[in-house]
Amino acid sequence: MATIRYEAPRSVADAVQLMQADPNARVLAGGTDLLIQFRAGVRQPSAFVDVKYIPELVTIAERADTIRIGASVAAAAISEHDPDTRTGISRRQPLQRVAGSR
Repeated sequence: MATIRYEAPRSVADAVQLMQADPNARVLAGGTDLLIQFRAGVRQPSAFVDVKYIPELVTIAERADTIRIGASVAAAAISEHDPDTRTGISRRQPLQRVAGSR
């Protein structure tokens, strides 16, 4: 059985560097499909690069006229936000509330 590395970069730059250095590495962001494919033998990555520890990818930030949702924010995290005490996603973006509840 081949050895697969597990990498947990703490910045986007580190993740990019890992991916550029190893073309057979795969991003692990939730991982359901990737892990199913791996277990079935469809994909055989040399490394998993887990991006859930990169702060800017897992945060929700609200500014005066925008809401920024990081690329690795889980749908459940979006739907669980209280519109009055946190980001206001449900209040300002009602379609997102519906999509996040599915």
